[in-house]
Amino acid sequence: MEFEILNKIVRQIKVSHPLVNEFKFKLQFLLRKFNKKPHEDHLFFLSYLKLPKPEKEYTFIDIGANRGQTIQSVLNLKNFKLISFEPLKNLSDRLTQRYKKNNNVTIFNNALANIEEKMPVYIPYYNNVAFDGLCSLNEKEALKFFDVKRFIFFDENLLEIRKSIVNVSKLDSFDINCDFLKADVQGQELNTLKGSVETIKRCEPFIILERPSLDKEVAFLQNFNYSPYVFKNGKFKKEFKSYNVIFMMNKHRKLFDKSLFE
Repeated sequence: MEFEILNKIVRQIKVSHPLVNEFKFKLQFLLRKFNKKPHEDHLFFLSYLKLPKPEKEYTFIDIGANRGQTIQSVLNLKNFKLISFEPLKNLSDRLTQRYKKNNNVTIFNNALANIEEKMPVYIPYYNNVAFDGLCSLNEKEALKFFDVKRFIFFDENLLEIRKSIVNVSKLDSFDINCDFLKADVQGQELNTLKGSVETIKRCEPFIILERPSLDKEVAFLQNFNYSPYVFKNGKFKKEFKSYNVIFMMNKHRKLFDKSLFE
C-alpha cells in the first residue's frame, strides 16, 4: 500500500512539468552509467550466461528502444552488438547522436509489426508531459495506463493523444541474424512476433517480452518450442505471469548452470 502511494507521488511530480520528466531520464541514465546495473532486474540473466563465443559475436535486437534504457543496460553487462528500433524520430535521433561513436550500436527509426506500411503511432500526454514509453500503434493501448488509481490528483481533461506517422516494417525484412530479441511495444508484441517468424526460425534467439498473455504470445512461441521463464533473485522459474518474461528453448538452458532453474 505504502509503495503504491509513493509511486503515485512520484508520477504526480513527474507530470508537474515536462522538464521534470526529462531531468528524471537524464538522472537515471547517469546513475546506470556509474553503477553498471540494468534498468530492470530481469536483464541480470545475461550475467549468468556461459557463452561459447566472444561476446562481440552476439547480436541483441531491441524493439521499442524508447530512451535507450535497454541499450545501456545490455552494454553495462555484455559487449554485445545492439540493433535497436524506435518509431519516434525525436527519440531515435537522440539515440543515434548518443551512440554515433559506438560501432556496436545501430539505430533504426522504425516500428515493427507484421505489415509494411506507414501508420499513425499514438503518444499519450498528460499535463503536456509526453509518456513516449507508452506510445503504441493501438490508441486504446496507449491510453490503458491512465486512471485515478495511478495518480493522486488524476484529471481526465489533462490527458490527450497526439499522433505521428511512422514507418512500420517486419523484422524479417531486415534479414538480421540475432541471438537475443527483446520487444516492448505496448500491446503489439504478437504482431511483432508474426513479422519476425523467419528470423525466429533461422536464429532461434532468446526472446524477451513484456507482459505476454497465455493465449497470444505464449501460445504463439510454443509453436517454435519456446517456454516462458521469469528471472528473479538469480533464479529462473518456468512461468509467464510477470512484467518481463524470457522465452527459451532447451538449447538456451544449457548456457546456464542447472542450479539456476527452480
